[in-house]
Amino acid sequence: MKKNIETILDDAVNQLSQIGQLIRRHRKLFKIKANSAIETEGIPREALHRIEKGEPSVSIDAYRNVISSLNLNFYLAASGDVGYEGNINRVGQLPVCISLADCPQLNDLAWHG
Repeated sequence: MKKNIETILDDAVNQLSQIGQLIRRHRKLFKIKANSAIETEGIPREALHRIEKGEPSVSIDAYRNVISSLNLNFYLAASGDVGYEGNINRVGQLPVCISLADCPQLNDLAWHG
C-alpha cells in the first residue's frame, strides 16, 4: 500500500512541475515580467517563483490566481485525456491551436501555408 501512495505523490509532484513549467513558459512567451505578474496577482515574488517550479507548498488559490491572471484556463481531466503537447480532449470546446495539416481548407486560406 505504501508504494501506491508514493506513486500517487510522485505523479502529483510531476503534474505540479508541468503546470509550473507551462505557467513560466506562457509568461515568458508573452513577455510578462515577474514584477508585473506579482502586482497583478497580488502574491509575493517568492510564491510566483515556487509556483513556476511546481512546488506543492503553495496554495491552490495562488496557482489559480496566477493561471487566471495570465489568461489561462485550469481544467481537470481524467487520466488519458491529455494528448500530445498537453492538448486536452474537451467535448464542445474549440482547440487553442489548430494545425493547418489537420484542416486542408485552412491551409488553402493561409498565406504562409
